[in-house]
Amino acid sequence: LLANKQGYPFLGNDLLSELGDCCSCHDIPNPDEESEKELMRFYGPDVPMATITRLTLLFKDLRAGVDNGLLSYPYSTRELLNIVKHLQRFPEDGLVLAIQNVFSFDAYDADLAAHLQKTLHEHGIPSGIGPQATVALSKPEHLSRSAVVEE
Repeated sequence: LLANKQGYPFLGNDLLSELGDCCSCHDIPNPDEESEKELMRFYGPDVPMATITRLTLLFKDLRAGVDNGLLSYPYSTRELLNIVKHLQRFPEDGLVLAIQNVFSFDAYDADLAAHLQKTLHEHGIPSGIGPQATVALSKPEHLSRSAVVEE
């Protein structure tokens, strides 16, 4: 059973009080920096190591923000892995579009978006979140003039 820490934004049941007498509960922290890089390299062998390092350090800072009470959502290895897998599968999307999959919902909270933008920029990553962001789903393709065809 995988469960998040109790507290905001996860307002579910306290796992230990609900299952502590039935199961052996263990707290498993996020991997250390080198292990996380190795994991990302496994899932993103074609993603440049400099990008993986930059993202790993970014998520380390975001987790520190949770520990320091600046952020409430505990960005985990799961979100980092989603970004790397996106970059591996769709390298033409680039880093900005890949991180939008993780951070776009956070743009609705102006204070959170500002903090995320600051943290992303500290790591040399353009945020792509907030009111100025745009999303390009595909390249525009001009269609020829339509014509009615009868059989």
